[in-house]
Order: sequence, then structure tokens, then C-alpha cells
Amino acid sequence: MTQIIINSPTDSSLSIMLPLNVDGSVVFPKWLIDDLTHSHRLVSFKKQSKNHQRR
Repeated sequence: MTQIIINSPTDSSLSIMLPLNVDGSVVFPKWLIDDLTHSHRLVSFKKQSKNHQRR
């Protein structure tokens, strides 16, 4: 099983090891996908609230 390691640009002690499939595609853990989706929702929510203040 080959693994790919992603290091965090902000915190060098944070790194995520992701397993690779035989065909070379990355296996994303469900918790990572949920985490990315959650943080993306927070970002888009902040953008929307800023737009409302301008009007």
C-alpha cells in the first residue's frame, strides 16, 4: 500500500497520510472530506454575510 503525505503549510507538525489505490488514485478518509466540506461552508457563509452588509 503506497501512501501520499500532505504537510500543512501553516503547521509543519501537521501532516496527513493518505493511502493510494492500485491505480494511483488517492483514498480520502471520510472524516477529511467532512472536515473540508464543513470549512468550505464556513468560508462561503462568511462571504455571503459580507455581501449583505454592503447593501
